[in-house]
Amino acid sequence: MRRALLGVCAAGTLILPAPGHASQLALVVFLPPTSLRAALDAPLPGSLARAGGVGLLTAPGQGDPVAAARAAIPAGMVVEDPGLLLRRVGEAAGPVVVLVIAPLDGSERRDVALLILARGDPQRLFYAHGPIRGLTSDTTRRPGLVSTADLPEALGTGRGAGSTIRVEGAPPFRLVDRYRALAPLRAPAGLTVLGLALLGLVMGIALMFGRAPRPRILRAAGGLGLFAVALPVALLPAAALPRPSALSVAGVALGGGAILAWAAHRVAGPGPAAMAVVAGAGMGVVIVDGFLGWPGMLMPLIGGSAFEGSRMYGLGNGYGGLLVAGAVLAASRLRPVPGVLLLAAAGLLGGLPGFGANLGVATTLFVAAGAWLALRVLGGPRLLPVAAGAGLAAAGVAAVLAIHRAADLPTHVTRVLEAAGRSGLGEILDVYVRRLALNLEGTAASPAAWLVLVALPVALVMAWRRSRPFGSALTADPGWRDAVVVLAVASMAGYLANDTIGVAGMGFVYVAAALVYPSLAMRWT
Repeated sequence: MRRALLGVCAAGTLILPAPGHASQLALVVFLPPTSLRAALDAPLPGSLARAGGVGLLTAPGQGDPVAAARAAIPAGMVVEDPGLLLRRVGEAAGPVVVLVIAPLDGSERRDVALLILARGDPQRLFYAHGPIRGLTSDTTRRPGLVSTADLPEALGTGRGAGSTIRVEGAPPFRLVDRYRALAPLRAPAGLTVLGLALLGLVMGIALMFGRAPRPRILRAAGGLGLFAVALPVALLPAAALPRPSALSVAGVALGGGAILAWAAHRVAGPGPAAMAVVAGAGMGVVIVDGFLGWPGMLMPLIGGSAFEGSRMYGLGNGYGGLLVAGAVLAASRLRPVPGVLLLAAAGLLGGLPGFGANLGVATTLFVAAGAWLALRVLGGPRLLPVAAGAGLAAAGVAAVLAIHRAADLPTHVTRVLEAAGRSGLGEILDVYVRRLALNLEGTAASPAAWLVLVALPVALVMAWRRSRPFGSALTADPGWRDAVVVLAVASMAGYLANDTIGVAGMGFVYVAAALVYPSLAMRWT
């Protein structure tokens, strides 16, 4: 295996200027798919890893990190003779940078690759001894994880959207183990959550339009709907388990969801209050995960993961939707003004550069706060309340942008703001259009996503008009009706403000249950 890894590599060379040196030789070596341990056991990558460090490489928005890395190297500088690599390093008169890149064997959709980086004296690189260390960068803020956006700076071609790759910490053995354990579970988890939401919606409507069933049947259907919204809450701590396995993740998710649904029913009784408890617990779980450094967001079972180059730090869109739903439904149990403050505070947390760092989710929550102000505080959809709500949303987004600009912490938002400072506001519009195009592209590939987009405005109209079969429950609790309306509006705004359907998809799960569960509870009580 060692000889195979060394013999089949292809090397690309590039002589580049480097700060503090007259010239610097930079080389990129591509290996075939391999595991982390096999790569480190081979002579060439193993020695380089000891001279520098090893990490996992992702490609934000590009999918395959190896293809993205190859695209960054001029085609005329790629050679097939591995002996040329050794000769060029041996002939170097100054410091050398060598990168080794290989797909991670068995990775899902080839979305993760191995990266070994070594810098320094050419005589030392291939004879290094000692422990192997990890790599990280400010782009990912994750130990053991770097981005293809960081490669230009490492090679000396410029910084671009990336940052400096640092040799720091331990090699990413646990990171690879976590990836292998959780990657196969993500699709089943997402389908289960969406499937339960649809099943609860269809079953609930069928029971409410048909002949009056027995109370135990209504309670069973209502319990299914409450479990459907408790399951996403439990999936976040399940994804943060120190040593996840299929059995442990399933046990924590299913058991935790069932316990949360049961406890909410026992504490708050059947009806909107029980759903508000579950949703509020979801908001709390997301915030706690943030204060712990987002361990659950490393590879959440709902939404994009850091291994895909998606939301490498901060709040992901999928659980951003849970934060939105939790804040809106919890606000329904408060007086109108405290409800606005809760939504605005959640929006600030979602967007802060040192916390959520997700401008799309922050925008969605400020839209929810504005809609809450217009509907619950100022009395309805007239011109003045709507203008006041829009002003609040705009002020909240402007505040988050100002904080990102002032903070000494690189984020996705600060990079866009820096580019806008050089190129004008057109850069911000261009980024928005590109992200919306990504969202539309992802939606087009998923029939379930189109169902969500159609269902949200239908649910909005039904909640606003108090239509059958949900009208009685919505009329009995006006605050809950307003919460359903605001959540539907925020979910649609979230689809436009984010580059995935995560916020809208999670919003649909909670909107559906918010309509069905209280209506069923009213019938069995």
